[in-house]
Amino acid sequence: MVRTQENNESRKLRKEADVRDEAVNTCGPDTALSALVTQTNNDIHVIHNNQLMEKVVERNNLKKALERVEHNKGAPGIYGMTTQELRAHLNNNWERIKQELLNGTYKPSPVRRVEIPKPDGGVRELGIPTVIDRLIQQAIQQVITPIFEPTFSQHSYGFRPQRSARQAVQQAQRHIYMGKRYVVDIDLEKFLVGWSGYFGLAEVCSVFKKLDEWIRRRLRMCMLKQWKVCERKLRKLVALGIPEKWAGCIAYSRKKYWRLANTPQISKALSLAYWREQGLISLVERYYKLRVTV
Repeated sequence: MVRTQENNESRKLRKEADVRDEAVNTCGPDTALSALVTQTNNDIHVIHNNQLMEKVVERNNLKKALERVEHNKGAPGIYGMTTQELRAHLNNNWERIKQELLNGTYKPSPVRRVEIPKPDGGVRELGIPTVIDRLIQQAIQQVITPIFEPTFSQHSYGFRPQRSARQAVQQAQRHIYMGKRYVVDIDLEKFLVGWSGYFGLAEVCSVFKKLDEWIRRRLRMCMLKQWKVCERKLRKLVALGIPEKWAGCIAYSRKKYWRLANTPQISKALSLAYWREQGLISLVERYYKLRVTV
């Protein structure tokens, strides 16, 4: 009886959402999948998220990732598990971890923060993931690298297969031999702060406000994609304080993710306060902090 009432309520919410929708997704709200589209040599490849994750958890891919993590060794994460203990842990827990990855419910553990002294003074913060998360990261990298690698710039050398910092230096030397004498070295984080400080001399708050709004909307879209299944969207939105009726309008909507990310319901659920708790830095707040008044 309880199950019947739940099903009836779900159908009611879905029907109300259909009435409010203007843009129609031909796949329908229950079967719509976000897809990863890449283009290589004029051939377009569409790979659905669930297909990617199936490749990630495939036995041979995991075996290769495990061997790589064990070979690299490294310090343990916050739980103290070493790479030597990883295999035994997987024997007892892999099926559960695998299902969480396939269902989209897996949550990475916090990283262990350590400080590394810099040669010129100060420290550099380093985050050390757990060995389980390092294994999953390695498995994901092995799957997505062949997809994205062909799209990278030929002048990019960082963290790419068959490329190294030594090759970057050699290329720089070739530029010098060709008569080029200027080098631009940019730290993106410091550049952003400096950029904000520079424009603090002018009345350009509206520029930072628009950037802030675009970034948050993009993040809201990513969250909706991550929740995937309609019922999970409904649960998440209700948990974030949205009334079930209005949460259902979003959960069962056929509108595109980008449009849904700008609705009042999603804006309220994933508000500025929510993102501030997640550590997102506001460009507007940075602007006012660095602003110089004349």
